[in-house]
Amino acid sequence: MKKMACILLAFVLLLALAACGTGNSTTPGESSSPASTVPESPEPDGESPAAPPEDVADDATKEDIIKGLIGDDVEIFPEFLGLVGGSVGYITDDVDHQARDTYQFVLVGNTSSSATTNTFNGFVQFSKYFNYEIEQSYSDNDNDKFITLMETYALQGKNGFILNPDNNVFDRIKEVADELEIPYIFILTPYKDEDGHNLVPCVGEDDYTDGSNVMNWLLDNYQDRLGDINMDDVGVMAIGWSVVKPFAVRAQAAEDVWNERFPGREDQFYFIDTAAQDNPVTQEAAYNEVAAFVSAHPEIKYWIIPSGAGLFANGAARALESLNVDQNCIICSIGIEELINEWNAGYDGCWAACLSIKPNIYSMPMLAGLLAMADGRATPETLWQEVRAEGDKATYYIMDTTVITRDTYKQYGEACDILAAKYTVE
Repeated sequence: MKKMACILLAFVLLLALAACGTGNSTTPGESSSPASTVPESPEPDGESPAAPPEDVADDATKEDIIKGLIGDDVEIFPEFLGLVGGSVGYITDDVDHQARDTYQFVLVGNTSSSATTNTFNGFVQFSKYFNYEIEQSYSDNDNDKFITLMETYALQGKNGFILNPDNNVFDRIKEVADELEIPYIFILTPYKDEDGHNLVPCVGEDDYTDGSNVMNWLLDNYQDRLGDINMDDVGVMAIGWSVVKPFAVRAQAAEDVWNERFPGREDQFYFIDTAAQDNPVTQEAAYNEVAAFVSAHPEIKYWIIPSGAGLFANGAARALESLNVDQNCIICSIGIEELINEWNAGYDGCWAACLSIKPNIYSMPMLAGLLAMADGRATPETLWQEVRAEGDKATYYIMDTTVITRDTYKQYGEACDILAAKYTVE
């Protein structure tokens, strides 16, 4: 039971940024001592910060602002638009970040994961432009140690926290953070009350929207791979681990889209659960379950597969290849890293697309919001008001995402790099 709980916790953290690729990341320190977890942050070297975005008209649209940053010839992706044009807490806030002392921020996490590492690397990338230094520390799943870390960093005079605690102690973490009177933002998982209202500033994704987007892409594009097929011969197979809520939500969203667009075919939708596998959050688990299920249903000629994570999509693709049916299948996943590696190696198979946010782009609203509160330009109650859900006491900032394919992933990466470069000082 303890082993299963640890696996579950680690994978929930992985899921929370499943759409993000790793890029070039560094391994965080394993110790929970603040003094031993300081990575190599950029040191001031006398360079001037990158030039601010060029001026745009007061009535400029978000598209106009982004074009002013990346140029007219670079494609604008959905997640770019949420980064600009709001009241306060955006990368384009009209602030001279070099006019103050350098802020000292810290990311405190319950456990290290690719999600937290990739987010942290984005913070490091933009630290010189926005004039802060940042370090990271993890409590190794010890909630008391998490609080001790926060209190220790507060005594050191830190100016802001990025917090990723165990959701079982959200209430206590909020209480401590409020007592310390240091600005903070939760990442990956929102803290909500019993009525579903968000209570602290948080940046994350919406699992239902992600699942819907993946399924809609598949239904919009399956004919490009499978042709004009008879839908009586189709099975839809969502893949996930039933114990993890985001998988259930993403699968439910996919099922809802399928039922709406193809009413009367409810019995053609299946959820492939990896729970029976010894290690349910692995590529091997998906391989075993998909191979067995497809072999048991030879009457289904075509498979449309929305996958809850990239590692499951990878396992499914390998299973379909082993059964020599991959030419009659199409997969779209939530999660980019594995597929990017495949495409770079020349892959052009049934795993055709994935939903993605680059980690450094993901970190932008987090740092902009934390800076606004550290400056005193915003409070938890006023930050990102224009995108706050009704009834929320603080805003859950939901990032948009993009479905990318073998034909678009390089263009997407280049556009993200161009935008990020505007806020990067070497």
